[in-house]
Amino acid sequence: MLEEKNIRLGLSAKSRDDCIRKICAVMIENGYVGDDYADAVIERENDYPTGLPTEGVIIAIPHANKGTVHRPSIGAAILKSPVGFYNMVDPEELLMAEIVFVLANLDPEKQLQDLSKLMECFSDTELLKNIRNVKTVSEMIDLFKSADMN
Repeated sequence: MLEEKNIRLGLSAKSRDDCIRKICAVMIENGYVGDDYADAVIERENDYPTGLPTEGVIIAIPHANKGTVHRPSIGAAILKSPVGFYNMVDPEELLMAEIVFVLANLDPEKQLQDLSKLMECFSDTELLKNIRNVKTVSEMIDLFKSADMN
């Protein structure tokens, strides 16, 4: 579900919402989600934060339970500068995310499987550091393939 055309390296974002909108814009442009998807992700993020206090590199995995999904996908960005996402475990804590993955899935059960797989992957601190330091999108894809995540 992670494809090169849905990944951005060095993405500049002013805020969490700006980051989500920019990643979703790529997914919209590539035909994976509808124009309403970013709003649905932001709405859910307001109620159920997705920042993860992962060791070494902070990530966020925003997603929605509604909104138009044409094809299952993951949009991803390695940010030029971190943006704040509230902690999934402690919603009062603001985490500065460096990598953001936006999930889009047609089947809620499949979305849970994808989230679980990503969480497992993100427990590997060395992998996260390697992802943060990639120079090309294909290098990022290769890291996910080596982790059996693509």
